[in-house]
Amino acid sequence: MVTITPLRRQYLEIKKRYPEAILFFRLGDFYEMFDDDAVRASEVLQIVLTSREMGKGVKVPMCGIPHHAAETYATRLLEAGHKVAVCDQVGEPGRGLVERQVTHVVTPGTKVDDGMLQPNRNNYLVSVSQVGDQLGLAFADISTGEFAATSFVGADAIGGLKREVDRLHPAEILVPVEFPAEFSSRSTHQTTVGAWMPGDNSVDEILTSVLGEAANTAGLDQSGRKAAATLISYVEMNQSHALHIFTSLHAHPTSMYMELDDFTRDNLDIDQSRRSHTSSSLLNITDMTRTSMGGRLFRSRLSLPLLDQSAIEQRLISVKWLIENSKLRVEVGEHLKAIGDMERTVIRIRRQIVQPQELVGLGHTLGHVADLASIVANSSGFSD
Repeated sequence: MVTITPLRRQYLEIKKRYPEAILFFRLGDFYEMFDDDAVRASEVLQIVLTSREMGKGVKVPMCGIPHHAAETYATRLLEAGHKVAVCDQVGEPGRGLVERQVTHVVTPGTKVDDGMLQPNRNNYLVSVSQVGDQLGLAFADISTGEFAATSFVGADAIGGLKREVDRLHPAEILVPVEFPAEFSSRSTHQTTVGAWMPGDNSVDEILTSVLGEAANTAGLDQSGRKAAATLISYVEMNQSHALHIFTSLHAHPTSMYMELDDFTRDNLDIDQSRRSHTSSSLLNITDMTRTSMGGRLFRSRLSLPLLDQSAIEQRLISVKWLIENSKLRVEVGEHLKAIGDMERTVIRIRRQIVQPQELVGLGHTLGHVADLASIVANSSGFSD
């Protein structure tokens, strides 16, 4: 008869609840991985695969990482398309088995730690849905709080959806099992929506429970709302403590922008050069932004060419003002260089994971923001 240790029994009980994720199991100063998780992780992370006895006649594959380097190793696993469940010691060490539980699950689309994110690029989680002949799409960046949705209908609904997904280039996309077979994306990771997908009757309840009155201000149809509710459900399932970052849901009016398919984007080298080992894309050549927030906004605007003439002219007026006021432009640029990533810092504050030095940096940033506001307010001819 095979006898396993209490630690092995505890591990198996926890792992059973997270079969799709690689489980980081905290043992002292290390996160250990066992069984198939250890085999997969050792290959991706290029670390030594060993073994450990966990009962009489029970020897299982094992590999481990220092707990202080967990973020670095988790990032590499996420980039390879894996999910990571972080299991920490939550009980007081002493005699007997220490209590452990999964504190959070990190997926490619739910990353929030700075070390896992690219400063000038949004980390989008996308959800798609279908209600009748309408296709819905919702996207969110839980590191900034951005949350929006839209829908597509008509003969080219699936084409419009695919073009928008390609533009967003999400880190992860949630796709229902019954979704149109011709749909495909270039997403890093695709997750099939399971039994947790909200039914049509529960969509409004889910949105209202998280957003309150703001759930009804976007004017979305049911397919867009269902996609948004599915995205919320997924975040709640993996990181329930992150739900309060969602304070509003915006409609994403795709009709305001010129649609560019993936083939066109590639051939125009808009945001990613097709020529390997070069940085000759339009984005790389023209991006002179001084802040991470500006870099993300610039990338978004470059990928969404406006169709409205008056809106285009309004932007050109602002550009002209900066060109004609070189002294002010230099002064504004100097202040911008000193501004930190307020969007992500505020979200980290709301999630109560902010570090003291980040709060100090936010104080300095707000000082420069006040100076910028004063410069603009005292400058004639400026148009927002």
